[in-house]
Amino acid sequence: MADKQVWQRNLLELSDEQFAATFKTNVFAMFWIIKAAIPHLGPGSTIINFSKGLAQQLVSQGTRVNGIAPAYVFLASAESSFVVGETLNVNGGMVTP
Repeated sequence: MADKQVWQRNLLELSDEQFAATFKTNVFAMFWIIKAAIPHLGPGSTIINFSKGLAQQLVSQGTRVNGIAPAYVFLASAESSFVVGETLNVNGGMVTP
């Protein structure tokens, strides 16, 4: 999957055009890829991205959708067959609010 990120020292330096291009590449493309894939997915299929809404929509057809994290291998494995609509917080053991 392609991605785009334009780093700026200050948010105010990020142009509307740069933001739109980043959003189109990172979000629209993910949407189009998933939309094209859904007709080919069967029970037990897995999508790993960042959308709880998509998880709620596809769970009835047996497709799990989980948030992306360095633990993506776990989310795609049989060991996570009971996990749906979850984002794993890989934080090195630090407690988060």
